[in-house]
Amino acid sequence: MPKTSCMLCPMPLSRRRFIKGTLAGGALLPLVSITPGCGNQVVAPPVVDALVGTDGKVQIPLAQYPALVPVGGAVTLRFNLPADTVYHVARSGILLVHRAAAEDPPAFVATQSACPHAGCPLGYNPTSTLIECPCHSSRFRSVVPDDGLGCTGEVIHAPANQDLVVFRVDYDPNTQVVVVNLNRTLPCGGGTPFPAVTNGTVVLPFTDFSELQTPGGSSVGQPDGWPDTLIVIRVNATTVRALSAVCTHLNCNVAYDIGKARIACPCHGSIFTVDAGQVVNGPAKDPLRVYTATINSDDVTVTLA
Repeated sequence: MPKTSCMLCPMPLSRRRFIKGTLAGGALLPLVSITPGCGNQVVAPPVVDALVGTDGKVQIPLAQYPALVPVGGAVTLRFNLPADTVYHVARSGILLVHRAAAEDPPAFVATQSACPHAGCPLGYNPTSTLIECPCHSSRFRSVVPDDGLGCTGEVIHAPANQDLVVFRVDYDPNTQVVVVNLNRTLPCGGGTPFPAVTNGTVVLPFTDFSELQTPGGSSVGQPDGWPDTLIVIRVNATTVRALSAVCTHLNCNVAYDIGKARIACPCHGSIFTVDAGQVVNGPAKDPLRVYTATINSDDVTVTLA
């Protein structure tokens, strides 16, 4: 489906107040006249408090969250997490949607709650079965299409230019408890999956990550069992760096700019240093989290502490 864009359009005041409390360092959108056909006919779902367990999982009993019971129901999960948390995406909230058809068993999807375009709170449209932004018309898949040519969280309508972060969700019909696993995201195609965390480390063998054998090479991925997505960069023959790949502005995944030897965010242009993840250019204000990484003869080892 071709990606198109739309003019800036307004939001109801209640949603503006919601955004004011959730935008990461952003400003409120200006009040403008309504443009017919602009935006999506969805609203941000109710915001509810939830807790992240020590295992990185969020337990959601449907009996305590009635908005999720009907098909098409949705909530934004809000967590009381410190600023330096490794649960970067969850700090801004998680959108949890009951997406199954009425005749099907319950099925749920969990994604970041803020649109990667401008941080507006996302909602779910049960008619289109899409996750949509009410501000600027961005739309994302909530299900994998029948032809398999796409994935959950995939952006299919601009102005957003990056897919949503999607978390693994399990549902027990006997207990009617939804479990969101913040330590396991579901990547949208491409790339070699990062291995699982073992004894606080993740090992990237050159046989699977050959790009890390060459200075300037880099790889992005989330280790199974760790809530943060990493960017690992081979700086030179003896040095490798590992940082969080989650931009501290609006949670887009950053990339390595080999030509300028810097880390850049493709969504809004934030620039970070490779050595320490410090902000060189905004709109991001906070640095990227830095991890210890070492080169061995056959692999790169990242310590997740």
